[in-house]
Amino acid sequence: MRTFNKFFYLAVLATGLLMSCNDDEKNVEGFGNNPVNFTSDISSNTVSRASGTQWGVDAIGVYMKKTGQTLETTSVVDDAQNKKYTTTGDGNFVYATPEDIIYFPEDGSQVDFIAYYPYQEDLTAFTYPVNVSDQSNPEEIDLLYSDNAVELSKTSTTAELKFDHMLTNLVLNVTDETGQGVSGMAVTISGMPVKADFSLADGTLTTDATSAQNISAVVEASGNNATVSAILLPVTTSNNAVTFQLSGRTYIWEMEDGISLNGKNRYTFDTNLKSNGTVDVVNPQGTINDWTDNNGGTVDLGDGGDEGGAGTEASPYTVDQLAAKVGETGKWVEGYIVGSTAKTRAVGTPSTENILIAANPDETNEDNCVPVDISNSPVKENLNIVANPELIGAKVKLQGDIVNDTFSNTLSMTNITAQTGGATGGGSGEELSFEETFGPSWRDGTSGTLTDTWATFVARDQFDMKAPIVYSTGSDEVDFRCTNSYDNPHIWFAANRDKFFKIEGIEAGYSNMTLTFDLAANAASATSAGMLVRCNDTDVTVPAETLGSSNIFSTITCTIPDGTTTIEFCTTLESNTIGYRLDNIKITGSR
Repeated sequence: MRTFNKFFYLAVLATGLLMSCNDDEKNVEGFGNNPVNFTSDISSNTVSRASGTQWGVDAIGVYMKKTGQTLETTSVVDDAQNKKYTTTGDGNFVYATPEDIIYFPEDGSQVDFIAYYPYQEDLTAFTYPVNVSDQSNPEEIDLLYSDNAVELSKTSTTAELKFDHMLTNLVLNVTDETGQGVSGMAVTISGMPVKADFSLADGTLTTDATSAQNISAVVEASGNNATVSAILLPVTTSNNAVTFQLSGRTYIWEMEDGISLNGKNRYTFDTNLKSNGTVDVVNPQGTINDWTDNNGGTVDLGDGGDEGGAGTEASPYTVDQLAAKVGETGKWVEGYIVGSTAKTRAVGTPSTENILIAANPDETNEDNCVPVDISNSPVKENLNIVANPELIGAKVKLQGDIVNDTFSNTLSMTNITAQTGGATGGGSGEELSFEETFGPSWRDGTSGTLTDTWATFVARDQFDMKAPIVYSTGSDEVDFRCTNSYDNPHIWFAANRDKFFKIEGIEAGYSNMTLTFDLAANAASATSAGMLVRCNDTDVTVPAETLGSSNIFSTITCTIPDGTTTIEFCTTLESNTIGYRLDNIKITGSR
């Protein structure tokens, strides 16, 4: 059974998938059927990168090597070295290009993973060059490293990918006791090395002592207080000083020699600027805290489709995952209704109080079923198989608690609060196969201003759906756009050019398929005829509808061939003389 995530969510979007129009997923002998999907769950601002924020538009580099061997050319598996995986802010990582996809060996052999952040394209001899001279964007120099994901194979289900900060975070809490305020204060740390080589093989850092220079720290000021921060190479202080410059005044703190600023740690010093021009350091040796590790979350492993989800509506758990999820509440689970039980797990026993779900719509073995208590559920009538016998074999998604004490200490679900599928949710008829909205609004929720209005295809990943979905465009790229009147991002097809936007990897097996999409033209009274659609390389008839006012979206609906797995939206020099905007692509069908 293939349990493709039909509503795969995306919180932002913004890093490029970098896909070429003709790129195909590789299919090297011994590889190609078991891709590794990396995700990162950073749940709060205290579990963070350098600046105290969550993942932004970031990229990591990933290596796959033979289990237990040192990272070197001969240990790398399937040439999986420095593969680029990007996140869009929600912490879910996806390969940057089809060539970056990492696959597990099909023979089941075990592998280890090494990952680092931030990504650099050209690395030599598994060495990452570090340079902290520019502190203006701390996230870009906050080196993270992970080597804990080991002894994994295609049979694995999950693995925690844990990143550690490898550098040092120096923080100064500054109070200006003169009462003149700290607005405009500049802080310099002298004599600090800025360059080093980091070994991805063993996680060691070799500092270039000759690279010592002054570093300008980041200052966040408010009233008479400021927080000063810098990402530094691990060092033991020797003849180092911190200089504060403020409104013509200069304060110098000669740091104590012998202070060890070690990697993975944050060192906080409380400093007071005195009226006599001196600096009073309350804690000369500093307060040492373990730098909160950047939690890399999990690596979803499996066979490229049946590994299950995350327990959300967009990515529900599979029935096979539930045994490991006992105790979780309010989770979404997807399966097939195969009967009900009189609390004896007998498949087919008629009941209005519960249903049995399974991973297979034809399941008859009671040991492979999970009973679901619907007796007090607000959606009970939608799942009642006595009143709706046609529900047998229907796919359904349920939200509830996963327990083992409702049906004679048997793995089960209870407190069902919501469902899709069933008598009022489509049953085994129409189902959503694909939905793409290109992410949330680009309008700042606080100021109400647009944070951006344009981004190239390769520079910003705005896609809701991830692997195995693959998006690509031509050398003359389509772009992401938004406008003051329509602040949700969409795809822009510039006029008088041959352009295409291609979607591959749509789940197979659907019939009676319908495609809907929102289309707007950059001119009044234009028609939809300028947008061409191909499904599995076959042209599809798009209704020639008048779109109305300039840049006002209309919904276009067309029938597409059964089994469509690839859709291409195209404009040509001849068909597109005005420019088109494409948004909200949706495909439905029957299984």
